[in-house]
Formats: sequence, structure tokens, C-alpha cells
Amino acid sequence: MKWRYILFFVALCLVGADTALAINVPDGTFDEHDVGDGLWSYVNNVAGHDWISESTGGGTPWIGNNYGNGYPTMGHTGAQFIDMNSAIIHQTLSGKTYEEGVDYKLSMYVTTTYGGQVLDIHFLDGDDWENPLASQSFDVAIEADMATWSKYSFMYTATPEDHGKPIGIAFWGGYNTWSDTVTLTSGEPEITSDPVDIVVDETRTAVFTVEHLNGTSYKWRKVGTGVVDSGTATSGQTITLPISGVTQADEGYYYCKVINDKVPDGVDSAQAQLTVTTLTCGDWGRLRSDINRDCYVNLLDLVELAAKWLNGPSH
Repeated sequence: MKWRYILFFVALCLVGADTALAINVPDGTFDEHDVGDGLWSYVNNVAGHDWISESTGGGTPWIGNNYGNGYPTMGHTGAQFIDMNSAIIHQTLSGKTYEEGVDYKLSMYVTTTYGGQVLDIHFLDGDDWENPLASQSFDVAIEADMATWSKYSFMYTATPEDHGKPIGIAFWGGYNTWSDTVTLTSGEPEITSDPVDIVVDETRTAVFTVEHLNGTSYKWRKVGTGVVDSGTATSGQTITLPISGVTQADEGYYYCKVINDKVPDGVDSAQAQLTVTTLTCGDWGRLRSDINRDCYVNLLDLVELAAKWLNGPSH
């Protein structure tokens, strides 16, 4: 029985390691408001809440679960959500300050069945919602129904001037812009572009690429084989895996693990397949003088022959 407790303890440690990567956003799912079954309440009418709303010439945001019109429960997580209603909501994250050079990613899920809706995401200096440090605007996709949600995210890198300032976050959304599940993360690696499948003739070079943020090192792995390449990484720069002179033995699935000190186990890209096609060299077949087996006889074959001669016989 002891091993079960050990595994349980390890699992708890792993869960703790994962959740520690996210910065807690109090009431990020808007489910802490007791608005009653089938009811709603304006944000500033709920005592002890974390969010503050500001009218910007529009309406007042409210929190509820079915808009009072008999809609089924449709929150992204839990029962409740917020209708932005052409106003701003914001909060300052207690005890959290910006760190110079760190990437912060602020996200929110949104749904609407109305056209022309917009979502603005802001990073603030504390509660200064009128002078955001950075902002990004999104055109909200029209969904077929209010049970379908899309995630919108804004990445911001803290400047030297931001260092030590309290982290504030804010959102502005149009009428009937139903929103839920606010998350904030900082510093962990993120894959922004996965490698794609490659089909290449044998003896040629195949190149896998992956794009990322926040990685400081990487490991390319082949499924069933293990690490095939590794090195240092720089956030925002492409990581490549060139495989020259490919043979049938190189076929398989490859992926990249991007690592930094916040996530020492790394974040994996999607897997991409390498398929190697066999060259038949047309009707004439392959000539014995085609040393590198690329269906052409040229100086490259002489280079290959010289290399084999210098290296001596293989055993």
C-alpha cells in the first residue's frame, strides 16, 4: 500500500508544479457571485467582488447565468458568465508585480451570436484603466449558438519601466459579448507554430521547424528513438532540425520539446511525420558511379567517394 501513497504524493507535486505557472485571477470564471438561479446582477452591485466596472458611454456589465430569458446554462466553466455590455471591467492582482522582460499572456473566452462585436484586452499599471500599458483589440467571431466559445489572448512583454508596478488587467466588450474564464500566465514556453509533415526523396535534406516564445533550450525527439538534436533557444526565433542525406531509417514522427527554468520538463510541439521516397532513377536505373545515390553523376559523387576513401573501410 505504501507505493500508492508515494504515487499520490508525486501526483500532488506535479499538479502543484503545473498550477504554479498560472497567475491567479480572483473570480476569473465569474462564479463567485451569488446571483440566484435564473437571475443576474450588475458587477458593481455585488459586495466583496474582485472586478470593478466602468461605464464608457455604454451600458453596465452584469453577471448571471441565463440572461433572465430562459436560456440554458451556457457558461464556459461553471454556471455564470459576464456580459460586457459596452463597458470596462478591471482588477488589480493583489501582491503581483511586473518583472522586466517577462512575457505575460492574458486570455478570455468569448461567445456572441451578434455581428460586429469587439473585445479589447488591456494590461494596466494597477487600477489605472484610463491609461493602459498595452492593449489589443479583437473582432469577435459570430458563433452558431451561445454554447460555443472562442479563446482570445494578448501577449505583453514587461518593459524596464514596468518593473515593480502592480499588475492590473482589464477587458472591454460590446453589447451581447458574453465572456468567461479569464487566465493570466507568465514566462512558460509556448509553441506558436508546430512542425509540419514532410515528404522527401532519399539522400535529400529534410528540415523541420518550430516557432516558440520563452524557450531557452530545446530537444528534438523522434518517437521510439529519443533525442536526435538539442541546443539553446531564444524566444521568438525559429528552431530547426535539418536531416541531411535521408534514408528509409529516418522515417518516423518528430517533435520538439521547448524548455526553460519555469518548465524544466518542457512543452511539446505537435508531432510531424517524415516520409522518405525511394528514387528509382527512371528507366535507366541507378549507375554504379552514382556514389551518393541521388540519381545524378556529378562532382558530389566524387566528394562522397573521396570521403569514403579517407575514412577507410568500415567494419
